[in-house]
Amino acid sequence: MFDSPQRNHPSLIVERLFSVVGALLILLFSRVGDAEIYTGRVFTAAYWRELLALLLQGRVQVLFSGAGVLLLLLVFVFFGVRTWKKTFFHVADGVLLVEKKTLMKKQSSLPVEHIATVNLESNFFEQLIGTSKVKLDLNSFATASATDFTFVLKKTHAEQFKAYILGLKQEHSGAQGAQPVQAQSELEPVIAFSFSKVIRHAALSITLTQIILAVIVFLLPFVSVFFEEQQGQDSLLPFILFSIVIVFGKGLLSALRYARFSLQKDERRIYLDYGLLRKRSYSFTRDRINAVTVKQPFFARLFGLYYVEAAVLGLGNENNETSVLSLLVNKSELQSVLDACAPGFLCAAAVHRSPRAALVPLFLKAAFFAAVGGIALWLAFGFSPLLFGLWLVFCLGMAYLSFRTKSACYDEKVIHFSSGILNKKMVMLQYADVQKLEILQNRMFARLRLGRLRFHVLASLLSSTHITGYVAASHLEACAEKIGI
Repeated sequence: MFDSPQRNHPSLIVERLFSVVGALLILLFSRVGDAEIYTGRVFTAAYWRELLALLLQGRVQVLFSGAGVLLLLLVFVFFGVRTWKKTFFHVADGVLLVEKKTLMKKQSSLPVEHIATVNLESNFFEQLIGTSKVKLDLNSFATASATDFTFVLKKTHAEQFKAYILGLKQEHSGAQGAQPVQAQSELEPVIAFSFSKVIRHAALSITLTQIILAVIVFLLPFVSVFFEEQQGQDSLLPFILFSIVIVFGKGLLSALRYARFSLQKDERRIYLDYGLLRKRSYSFTRDRINAVTVKQPFFARLFGLYYVEAAVLGLGNENNETSVLSLLVNKSELQSVLDACAPGFLCAAAVHRSPRAALVPLFLKAAFFAAVGGIALWLAFGFSPLLFGLWLVFCLGMAYLSFRTKSACYDEKVIHFSSGILNKKMVMLQYADVQKLEILQNRMFARLRLGRLRFHVLASLLSSTHITGYVAASHLEACAEKIGI
């Protein structure tokens, strides 16, 4: 079926041109009273000759007339339809070929064995009309933050195309005797989340910073009313609504994004399905995971809950989002997820806290910020020893908490390091996945026998670089030796 040239589903035209055509239609309807439309002159050849003559004279303002908007609308639709009609794809001799036979002809070829992941995704519009996107990603750092190839097909054809590509990958990797791609019923469930647990994840993932910002926005109008009695209650409504959006807007979007979240596995692959308005279906082999991050937002820490993210090689994302392996779970459920999806990232070695010498650079940074903030407070409120003292204590306290919350542990294959005062996270890396290691150390750090490690792994830009806290020089040397630097 896919060895002969095929087009994307025609709905791709609507998706690509939706925003542009929508804006032009609104502008066109706002011009519906223009004389040329009202009298019907716009439908005569003489009128369009006059319009073309004006454009050739450089009078581009005619494009903002009703007829001009109609012309732009027709031009966009024409080129959209033409691009769709002249774009074909097929697979020949194990190579995916994508050809555009438009004015600027282009042909892309991709050997199937170079495809890292094949995933399905469908937004609300696609779910309504029964289509789905097939997203193909490569083993490439250059395109790690974007999907390399996207096709829009009927849902059944999209599933067949995914199975077809995965089958060809098995053949070209020399696994002709391997089992075919397993059906959904053959998969082993790892964890699934009811809508109430999705809501819990969305609510407890709201950051303390969002809460503080919302409180500030909420209190601003009351402060204004206190100083300016002439303002009424009507002026409070926009601030109240905005503060509600700050707190609940992101939570609502998160709930819609992760609704129906389920994680399944087979012997080699991990399968993720989630989403209400935009349904996502991802699958990848375990060896594609290059880093694992366990996170605890501030409010989730109060209930002893964690969620897991993974940096997956070849899983591109235009929004630089990482793959979530699990929503908020307790410690035993967290261990089950890690055992099922990333057993090679576990480490049972002793935890090393930051050495006391790390307090020196942390307190120096705190003193610098205290001085800068103190100057700002002086300029704003005048000199107040009490206010400056409170600010200094706050900066030094945050520095000490930063010292207390950083730790690391490592063995012969992996390294873990934790950080975070309010929102805590632990990064897990395998030495074999590290592309580059940098030891961050200056003269002061060398005298204190301190340093930091910067790891680079092959993943999206958001999850490709990881930096530890301050660790003893002996641990720096041991890690560098294990990685082979």
